[in-house]
Amino acid sequence: MIPGKDRCVKIANRALLVIDVQHYFFSISSPAYLKGSGMVLPVIEQLVQSFKEHSSLVIGTIHTGGNTKMKEWWGHTVQEKWAIPMIKDIPIIRKTTYDAFVDTDLEAILQKNAIQQLFITGAMTHLCCETTARTGFVKGYDIVMLKDACVSKNKQYHEYSLHNLAHGVASVIESRDIQW
Repeated sequence: MIPGKDRCVKIANRALLVIDVQHYFFSISSPAYLKGSGMVLPVIEQLVQSFKEHSSLVIGTIHTGGNTKMKEWWGHTVQEKWAIPMIKDIPIIRKTTYDAFVDTDLEAILQKNAIQQLFITGAMTHLCCETTARTGFVKGYDIVMLKDACVSKNKQYHEYSLHNLAHGVASVIESRDIQW
């Protein structure tokens, strides 16, 4: 069991952050295809719909290119042909590193909308989602990781990441446990 589940409280000013739900991770023909992505995509699509129905902010990110460190680590950058979002009709922020707060307008958008709580979904749990969650926490947001709406390279990375985040950074819940 992952600790932190019961820490999720109902807060009015919430946003859904859909991290890197793009062809790079979700298309079977991509070199970075994540095998579990097909299972989380319908959950994320339902979450987007629910957040919109409750007049809550939804923001997506797309990882494209890559900064020098990312290229050095992975040996390549994300080509533009893989930077196509899987979720349509949501605002998209382009980023070049794991953290959605770095060199983007994310924080300004959240502040403009008086957001207090971030629900995080997407790819990969242990890299972009976790890094963004940690920065969001440090910046003062209440972080909720949606366990069934995040995907990683394998189950261990996913579970370890959520377990670590639940120890002092985020509530970890299933999407069905969201309280409106």
